[in-house]
Amino acid sequence: MAKNPGDYVTFTVTNNGPVISAKMKTGLGNTTNFEFGTNNCDGMTLAGGASCTIQVRPKATGNGAITGTLHVLANNNPGASLVGVVSGVESKLYEFTTHTFTNCGQTGRTGPTLSQCRSSYSTTWDEIYLTMTTNGIQKWMVPQSGNYTIEIAGSAGGTHGHSGNRSYGAKISAVFTLQRSQILNLLVGQKGEDSLSTQDNAGPGGGGGSFVWDPINTTEPLIAVGGGGGAHFHLLGGEEKGRFVKSGGSTNVDIGTCNLKAAGGIGGSGGNGATDSGTDVNFDGGHGAGWKSDGQNGFPNSNNESGKAPSRPLSGGFGSEHGTDGNDEGGDGGFGGGAGGTDDNGSSGGAGGYSGGSGGAMCSDDRYSAGGGGGSYVNSIGSNRVNITRNHSGHGYIRITKNP
Repeated sequence: MAKNPGDYVTFTVTNNGPVISAKMKTGLGNTTNFEFGTNNCDGMTLAGGASCTIQVRPKATGNGAITGTLHVLANNNPGASLVGVVSGVESKLYEFTTHTFTNCGQTGRTGPTLSQCRSSYSTTWDEIYLTMTTNGIQKWMVPQSGNYTIEIAGSAGGTHGHSGNRSYGAKISAVFTLQRSQILNLLVGQKGEDSLSTQDNAGPGGGGGSFVWDPINTTEPLIAVGGGGGAHFHLLGGEEKGRFVKSGGSTNVDIGTCNLKAAGGIGGSGGNGATDSGTDVNFDGGHGAGWKSDGQNGFPNSNNESGKAPSRPLSGGFGSEHGTDGNDEGGDGGFGGGAGGTDDNGSSGGAGGYSGGSGGAMCSDDRYSAGGGGGSYVNSIGSNRVNITRNHSGHGYIRITKNP
């Protein structure tokens, strides 16, 4: 049974036999960490059916589980021994109050290395309790059982170099009960790349979403927050900011505003990546990845100008490349499932998130839409959800705080 250091635990010894016992002798197998309190059994004889009590308490003055054995001998019969376990306050693996996990200085479509993150963090515990088997997926060991607040931000999409327009990621917090030594996987989204300022119709990349999940149960993440789609040149429709809802933003444009049909894609739903509409006559940005499925290439892709398909977190979480028509004008998607923009004659990439945002579309009269923002999700085991903002600029982050 769990007790605080200094609390007594009472053991009851009963003679279940029909005859009186011999005189009993009691002793502690661990006198360093335990001591007797009231002891009614030592030196006593018990009639059949009679009982006596013994109080024992740990001497612990700090954290740490301790175990001992209480021996009660009658007629020198070892079979009469009583074994009990008394624990103090659960020990901590290391001291921890709060920490912000970042992109560790890495940019673009691939995540940081373990050495980058260990160099970026001014902690001592990261040398042991922070590991990585896939670049960009930080594996953190929980130091102590309890409630933790996780504040998580998706990254911004790339800035449109010609127009200067920007996009933003979402930010959400929630409380989760975590267990000592539990491993959490953390993916911090990275900002989509900007497009070149000299090319008005090249699209920037979509921002990567940020994710926290238990690698033992990957059906759903604990929490996932969407990045922002690549910013627009002329905002025709859709929603480029990271979203509070689960679904990703779509960029289907009202064809009445265009000389030609412009339907970039359909934002993902149910944790899936965004899909292409297959109807745009111009070049689309790539479509962002979700939790359960990768994104898709932009359509059409005959000249290789449309943005490429990014991957979901469980497949590495890579952002995708921008269209490549021989020039280098568009922006790649950010790590965390962001999609690349077009290189020419097209639009911006969709964002990564719980559900991916669709790539942008283009009208024939030189107007280009943003990529859709990524969706967000908080697992039902979490509580106290707070939708903080949809205006987070820059790279994502994951801040974890131990609650009192």
